[in-house]
Amino acid sequence: MGDCLVLLHRTTNNGHRSFLQQQQRKDSSFPTEYRVEIFTPDYAENPNRPKVTRAPDAIAYGKTFDVATNAQGQDVVVRLFSPGFHTHAISMQQRMVELEVKKGAGQGAYTVTAPPRSSVMQAGVHLLFIVVGGVPSEGVWVKLA
Repeated sequence: MGDCLVLLHRTTNNGHRSFLQQQQRKDSSFPTEYRVEIFTPDYAENPNRPKVTRAPDAIAYGKTFDVATNAQGQDVVVRLFSPGFHTHAISMQQRMVELEVKKGAGQGAYTVTAPPRSSVMQAGVHLLFIVVGGVPSEGVWVKLA
């Protein structure tokens, strides 16, 4: 396990056992683990992390749109990510598409081509990331239609 573990239940509640403790039997062959590991990548605290300074609210299939970042670099990638939905620790319909990028007019400006059709990326609200030198920005929400 990593350096930071969080216990998801309290051991007592005004002298009563918590609900999670009541479900644990001491003779259980398969005890349930109530810990989670928190992963924090190195770039999360990087002061030079890229930031999306301009992005449209909505984009259309096969059309170009302009984005801008505060970061400079030769290795610039723009990705569209669909987080999908989650149930029972399973993620459904997750998808990430790397978009075609060309240098735009101005410092940190880029012209990006949206996915060509819905079979590549379904319509809906997705996260847009600008990745510079392997370090991603925080995502911004855009609607693809």
